[in-house]
Amino acid sequence: ANLDGATKHDINLEQEQKKLTEEIFIERFIDETKKNGFIYSNKDLVNFHTAMKISNLVILSGMSGTGKSRLVDFYRRALGIPEERAEIIPVRSSWTDDSDLIGYVDLMHMVYRPGDSGLVNILIDASKNRDQLYIVCFDEMNLARVEHYFSQFLSLLETDINRRYLKLYNDELEPRLYNSAYYPPSVRIDDNVIFVGTVNMDESTYHFSDKVLDRANVISLVVRPFAELKALKEGKSDDDKKDP
Repeated sequence: ANLDGATKHDINLEQEQKKLTEEIFIERFIDETKKNGFIYSNKDLVNFHTAMKISNLVILSGMSGTGKSRLVDFYRRALGIPEERAEIIPVRSSWTDDSDLIGYVDLMHMVYRPGDSGLVNILIDASKNRDQLYIVCFDEMNLARVEHYFSQFLSLLETDINRRYLKLYNDELEPRLYNSAYYPPSVRIDDNVIFVGTVNMDESTYHFSDKVLDRANVISLVVRPFAELKALKEGKSDDDKKDP
């Protein structure tokens, strides 16, 4: 009976410690946004953190100027992830297939040329450091058709984590490419990489298909009243006056 009691106590203690850790992080996350002069709904911040923990892809939706891209950066800072392990990729309206995102094989010079987005380089780095966390953000994700340039990723998001490999080029080309030592035919995408996208819903963007929405967790940011921002600034001014 004592052993069972101790076991239950240890389990409850562990649960409380995890809860405390989560609460401390959420407070740090909220403080990070406020000290930079941004006001988000606490509910949105909690939902965003929860989605980032359980989803393969999180999409932040909202009006232009609601601070979607900045929110990703605040989250990175709250987690203590250095800038070199985070990549914000501005999506271009001209992207039509995944070669615009990940690159292609230059058969004339026999080299693999990665896309200038920087995605392949950070994924390779993440595959070599699986004990470290990375964040990849696709900014204004729906400026181009996601189903086109993101097609390979949409398939990978449904694949078992142990079989999740991004195909860069065919295996038979590897011995012939000069830079294949750094750019292998495929790159493993482990669970140490978090993918997030930001979207604006207006006449300049494309709507998501069911195929995309089925693989993502979409969070719509609430626009906060300007009065709250004014109150925050006034509060900061009052605090400044109290400082010696």
